[in-house]
Amino acid sequence: MGANRRKSEEPEVTMDHVLLASGESAPQREARIRALFGFFDAQGRGYLDHALIERGLAALGMPSESDYARDLLGACDADKDGRVEYGEFKRYMEEKEVELYRIFQAIDVEHSGCISPEELWHALVRAGEQYTLNASTCFWIVVLRQRPAFWFCLFWE
Repeated sequence: MGANRRKSEEPEVTMDHVLLASGESAPQREARIRALFGFFDAQGRGYLDHALIERGLAALGMPSESDYARDLLGACDADKDGRVEYGEFKRYMEEKEVELYRIFQAIDVEHSGCISPEELWHALVRAGEQYTLNASTCFWIVVLRQRPAFWFCLFWE
């Protein structure tokens, strides 16, 4: 079975799995998400709109010509009122963290809790069957493969 296991046979990943893997407690996670929301809601309005998301992303170095703000607003704004309240933001963050953990688990084929350069290489090669790897990605893959054998990536990183 292992890597050939069908999607329907995969165990469900929950936020408890994410917390265990990250070493973060539920209160620590709540504080981290509230701080991130507060970073975007610098004016303390209690909600995020397109302009606030765009400013926050710009402060994080995201290119202003991208559609990230519109995409993030669309993904978070469950009631489609043009605003993202904290509950909507938290729900989105939980969904994304669970999704990232699923991806991490899929790459960590040895189930060691770490992703080795070889596991990352194989995952990117498999993904290359669906996506074109650009020169920048290939450069970093080469760099990772040349690092010492003790290099690895943990989920929380």
